[in-house]
Amino acid sequence: MIELLKVLSGKNCLKILQALSEPKYWSQLIEELNMHRWVLKKYIDKLLQCGLIESFIKPVERGPPRRYFQISRNLTLLLEVSPEGVHIHQFALPRIRNIREIFRKYPSIKKIVEELKKMEQASTPFRQEELIEQLKRQVEEELSTLSVAIDFLRDLLKQLEDLVVKKA
Repeated sequence: MIELLKVLSGKNCLKILQALSEPKYWSQLIEELNMHRWVLKKYIDKLLQCGLIESFIKPVERGPPRRYFQISRNLTLLLEVSPEGVHIHQFALPRIRNIREIFRKYPSIKKIVEELKKMEQASTPFRQEELIEQLKRQVEEELSTLSVAIDFLRDLLKQLEDLVVKKA
């Protein structure tokens, strides 16, 4: 966690993260950030090591394939400073290619994520713990509902497959 905070405290790493609001390849980053390639490589390596960004190779019509970089996960950090000490809480959401579609189809999931992001406004550690427990219950309820829905959809799929077999 300390290493992650060190990386995030550097202005160049933050600039790179901001530039990666969409996937970009090496020369795009060099040009956009006006940074020497060796300096950029140093920071890219740090961000890759912390797991904040990832790379992938994509073929192009002409020339060799390009290595692209993108943000690998959503991360919310909560820094709590109190008489009891300093605590850092990390909430990471996996990178989902089409999270807007998930939020559109499942507004209850979107609401949970929004509540998680707002949690840093909770004033006391007790209140934060209370909110965490409440969000955990909501996530468990959502998982239960989705589990039932998945079972239902599997049954529908089996019925459709059985219909295809009967017609053949």
